[in-house]
Amino acid sequence: MKVMIFIGDGIIGHTTLNKIVPDMISMGVEPVIIKTKPSQLKRANIPELKSLSFLESGLLSDVVEPLLSQEPLSANGSPLTKNLTLPNLIKKYGLTVQEVEDVNNPDFISTVINDAEVTGAISVRSYSIFQSEIIRVFKEKGFMWNLHTGLLPKYRGVFIPYHALTNSEKEYGWTLHDIAPDIDFG
Repeated sequence: MKVMIFIGDGIIGHTTLNKIVPDMISMGVEPVIIKTKPSQLKRANIPELKSLSFLESGLLSDVVEPLLSQEPLSANGSPLTKNLTLPNLIKKYGLTVQEVEDVNNPDFISTVINDAEVTGAISVRSYSIFQSEIIRVFKEKGFMWNLHTGLLPKYRGVFIPYHALTNSEKEYGWTLHDIAPDIDFG
């Protein structure tokens, strides 16, 4: 049984992978990592969102991953850190990884349809906007979920952990929900 995990380049998503991948494997589920490219949305040009983008993805790619890649390995060749970079997570667990430019591309959808072992999908900090056809395909196979980094409906949208910090929240949580064809309606 395979579950596709759609992931972007953000530090929060990659940290989440470190938590869910070992659990999935222990349950006999093969995680297939689908790296996605950022969607070009009109709201991406809002200055406040641009200023937070470094915290979301630049921090990981420009600071954290280079630092962790220099860390010495243990005697058995595995990294010493608790949270692994995506390349080290892939290496440690022998994960299948596919980079997908457009999750709604008919060729990608066909790949999903033709893989009988795929039973569903989870979007974890993915940049993709899933359209109705790919959602339908995954739901026919079993499920298509989004792991949203805030409690819905209070925290919709993007950069939720940073908004919660700014708002001095005493409690914080995530929401796992079905994906619907419309944004913010899952």
